Amino acid sequence: MYKPIQTGIPRAVSSAVHYQEFYPANSSLMHQMVYCFWTLETHDLPSEDFEYLVLPDGCIDIVFDISVEPEFNGSLVMTPSKTAQMVTIRNNSLYAGIRLLPGAWQAAPVEVVGSSHFYDTLAGYDFVKASLLIQSSATTLVTALQSVALQMQQHGIIDASKLIKPLLDGTFNSVQDMVTLSGYSRRQLQRVLHRTVGYAPHDFVKLVRFQRALRNGKVAADLYADQSHFIRECKRITSMRPTELRTIYQLMADLSNK
Repeated sequence: MYKPIQTGIPRAVSSAVHYQEFYPANSSLMHQMVYCFWTLETHDLPSEDFEYLVLPDGCIDIVFDISVEPEFNGSLVMTPSKTAQMVTIRNNSLYAGIRLLPGAWQAAPVEVVGSSHFYDTLAGYDFVKASLLIQSSATTLVTALQSVALQMQQHGIIDASKLIKPLLDGTFNSVQDMVTLSGYSRRQLQRVLHRTVGYAPHDFVKLVRFQRALRNGKVAADLYADQSHFIRECKRITSMRPTELRTIYQLMADLSNK
């Protein structure tokens, strides 16, 4: 199972930032659409905001601002990126999100990677009401997020991907591996992956390989030719060496191992 790593919270402010991931458990179908639900809360930051590093993972995040004084109503949908992105997070804020597995977004083609879109409504679904539901259900936040995810599925906004699921359940290190696992031709793979994820197949291979290396904490022989190769890839994606990345930022793998 694909387990992408977040988050990029600067260690300098980590004591004022609380991030948690929760995993869906209601059905196997949810596991094919939703990687996790998450919350991010800030209190008493040393400044008015901080820059949160979003690592590329091929996922789409559906974000709700459920702060006492939210910046936006409805939902902010963040599409996948090919390199790390910076997002400004305010002091005294509370965000809740649904992180979709790659390919689970069905509402429209993912035409622009590394972008964000605000939605009040989409495909007849009211995201403003969804945000209010989540905000009013703070004591059962995961239940509310799961309810919203299932409602989105009913409206055809999200669903399991017949292409992506076999890939994420297996291990691939090349485009040919992806062709073999998926049963698609190279042309079909190119077309469907670009429409549902926003990546070309070779970009998806690079992304998953990078995420696996981050989670493993070491460079396995089946991931990169050597440590230098991994360092170059890390610098291309994050503008930092792996040691710099872990020194400056608190990644989810670090939080999970505590």
